[in-house]
Amino acid sequence: MDSARTSEEPFGLLTMALPESPVQEKRTVVEHDIAADMKTVALCRFDRARCPSAAALRFLSIIDSARERKGLARLGEINRSINLAIRPMSDLVQYHVEDLWSSPLATLAAGAGDCEDYAIAKFVALREAGVAPEDLRLVIMRNTLC
Repeated sequence: MDSARTSEEPFGLLTMALPESPVQEKRTVVEHDIAADMKTVALCRFDRARCPSAAALRFLSIIDSARERKGLARLGEINRSINLAIRPMSDLVQYHVEDLWSSPLATLAAGAGDCEDYAIAKFVALREAGVAPEDLRLVIMRNTLC
């Protein structure tokens, strides 16, 4: 791999594209759900008084607060706000399934989620708050030591 490419990757480590897998299928489903969320968010951004979604209003509030900040303060604001808006809960307890990826509005509406729900909500909020797409990564890891 080209060393210039390696230096652009998260943590300076080699990465690889995700092959077709159950994880890729979950990503495809959540991307569809995120697109639907963004339509609701756009509607609510245009007319907050008529917004049909309390979760969208909360998400917009998080984004608005983050946009007022620059650099790491923007990241910190979103991290803190999402952490405070969601309580930790496994998918097994919440949805009675082993693993389910939720969109930001679904997670905020439920007020609970697991690690990938936090990550997805933060990723989308950062993007909506103006962080450049090339500066964002959603990193999926698997523990192969167990």
